[in-house]
Formats: sequence, structure tokens, C-alpha cells
Amino acid sequence: MKNAHYIVVGVLAVLAIAVGAAIYQQQTGSKRSSTNQQEYNSSKSVGSQSAFQSQSTEEINLIKAAPHSSTSNEERRAYREKLEPFAKDADVIEITNCVLSPLIVKTEDKKSYQLKNNDSVEHTVIVNITELKLPANETISFAMGQYNGFMNFSCVGGTQGLLVTK
Repeated sequence: MKNAHYIVVGVLAVLAIAVGAAIYQQQTGSKRSSTNQQEYNSSKSVGSQSAFQSQSTEEINLIKAAPHSSTSNEERRAYREKLEPFAKDADVIEITNCVLSPLIVKTEDKKSYQLKNNDSVEHTVIVNITELKLPANETISFAMGQYNGFMNFSCVGGTQGLLVTK
């Protein structure tokens, strides 16, 4: 019976450590995001327009409002029409200070893309649920696979984008 108590205490200790680590990671992730933004804003030259400034509020709001699996086909068509003016054909998605460019990319099934890191630090990019490590000042390839609809992609600690199949 004493062994059961030790097991319960051990499990509770492991859970407490996991929760603490998750909270720490979330707090440091949000600090990292604001630090990246501050570094980016302070490093841009006078008179140049930052990538954040060039993104319209409407474009950012559209990305945040991407349809979910329960969205009707009619709502998806309406959403796609709203995206059209912002969606860009691109073979290369550039990342500077964890800012994606372009943000909304027209894509095709099974197409390969290049992710280009313009920074001197490694970035982590998430495409749908796949995590990609992007070394400093490097370009890597990734393939879309077969997909129809809208797929989120983001730079961890930075901006979120959207891949849209044609």
C-alpha cells in the first residue's frame, strides 16, 4: 500500500513539472515575440516600410478568420473570394525577423516551396501541424502534399500566414 502512495506522489510531481514547463514556455514565447517585434522595428532603416506595416489589417483579420472543417461550402466560397485580392503566387516564402512574406499564398496540391530565412538566427516554421527548423540564412524546401482548402503556416514567435489551394 505504501508503494501505491509513492507512485501517486511521483505521478503528481511529474504532472506539476509538466504544467510548470508549459506555463514557462508560453510566457517566454510571448516575450520572444514582442522582443522580435522590437528588434525588427528598431533595426529597420528610416523611411523604409516594415513588413508588419505593409500588411493590411484586413489581410491579417482574414487569416485569423480562416474556415474550419465545420464551415459550409458556401461560407468557404465567400471566404475564398475575400482572400483573392491578397493571395499571391509564390515559390519562395521569405522570413525576416519572423515575419512571413507573402502572408497569403496561392498553392497547388503536391507543389514544392522554398522557405528562405533572411535572419542570422534559426526560426521554427509550422505548416499545418508539421514543424520545420529553418537554419539561419538558409533556404529549405517543403512539399505541400495533397491538400484542398486552407492551411495555416506560421513562424513561431512571429506572424501567421495562410496557404490557399487554387
